[in-house]
Amino acid sequence: MRTLEGHTGFVWTAIFSPDGKIIVTANSSSAQGERGTRLWDAESGRLLRTLRGHTDGVLRVAFSPDGKKLVTVGAGDDRAAWLWDVESGRELQRLTGHTSTVGSAAFSPDGRKVVTTSDEDSTARIWDVETGRLLRTLTHTGWVFSAVFSPDGKKVVTGATTSLDRNRHDDTARIWDAESGRELLQLKGQSGGVTSALFSPDGKKIVTVSRDDVRIWDTETGRELQKLEGNAGDQSVVAFSPDGKKIVMAGRDAARIWSLAVTDASPTPAPVTDNTLGEVRTLQTRAERGDADAQFALGMRYFEGDGLPQSDTEATKWIRRAAAQGHSSASNLLNAMTRGTTVVEVPVVVERSQPVAPAVSRPPASHPCGRCNGRGVLDIACAVCRGSGLSGPANMRTMCTACNGRGFPMCITCQGTGRR
Repeated sequence: MRTLEGHTGFVWTAIFSPDGKIIVTANSSSAQGERGTRLWDAESGRLLRTLRGHTDGVLRVAFSPDGKKLVTVGAGDDRAAWLWDVESGRELQRLTGHTSTVGSAAFSPDGRKVVTTSDEDSTARIWDVETGRLLRTLTHTGWVFSAVFSPDGKKVVTGATTSLDRNRHDDTARIWDAESGRELLQLKGQSGGVTSALFSPDGKKIVTVSRDDVRIWDTETGRELQKLEGNAGDQSVVAFSPDGKKIVMAGRDAARIWSLAVTDASPTPAPVTDNTLGEVRTLQTRAERGDADAQFALGMRYFEGDGLPQSDTEATKWIRRAAAQGHSSASNLLNAMTRGTTVVEVPVVVERSQPVAPAVSRPPASHPCGRCNGRGVLDIACAVCRGSGLSGPANMRTMCTACNGRGFPMCITCQGTGRR
């Protein structure tokens, strides 16, 4: 294990480059000598360069899909996003125009555009990466917290909430044409506001998260397909599985998985056939070549033991690589996997022609869990305390609440009991 030392403030984010050779970290400190985003050699832990320009701490960073550029979002009064050349550390563009703090930034799938959000100025803005020119302004009434491109880059979905002073009411998600900036649809009905919105991998559905519930929508018609129950309220991180049939969310008290689709297949796991092996080999080849979708899908196969030996270590490796390339589902799922919180699976049926499969009864736990070998925890160090079981400043160390002092995330298969 290596420790990347030098930051003095809270490190808000740390991500790998798409090729896994560089790690980027950013912290919240506004001190003059501490401001900046740091790039490290992933193998040696050596500091490569520091990107300076923000007037306050840095909250968010994201690589372009090809790994050659980086976008950073600052705290405080920056009111801008920065684009950087990764190789030289040179500032390429400063995306200015927001009238309040910029809260998020995301590249388009082709890396030619960036969409940013600012809560209090009620906008998401689309920028040209090459020139830094503002292309389109997407305007809400309330505060805008979320904006991402669709998988084909042709649409953007934004999420907004009513302003804190309650003077600007807007608890909607909206779908926009990414080229013209024209509003296509409004997704209404969540009185708790929309704090996060995300396209499914095929772009046909959208999941929206509010303080009250979680809902699934049809991208083309804007029709609500499903309202997901089960204490969905405080969920803050959301991700689709690669096949779009499940959603995982991490929140204040738990990570939860919703099953969205039902098939006619038997609940018995499908055998590993030549076709399965061929699919795995194809995924491995594409993943090694840097295909983010393939990296995410491969990671999920390792995570679920689907055609590959179950391995949380391999799963995390490939999902991290996909997340480093800006794969939104990978980024969100990685957060959910490393929180070390309880996972609750809640089956939900979206409109389907197939009948719902009956629940499968399980015998009482009587043998050691195969995933954690009876330990009750996974072999991945807790992302918060790095395996120490403690968190907080050096002079105020307390038990890490993310892992309850264990140092490792709870096994999601046996719920920490070590038995199945």
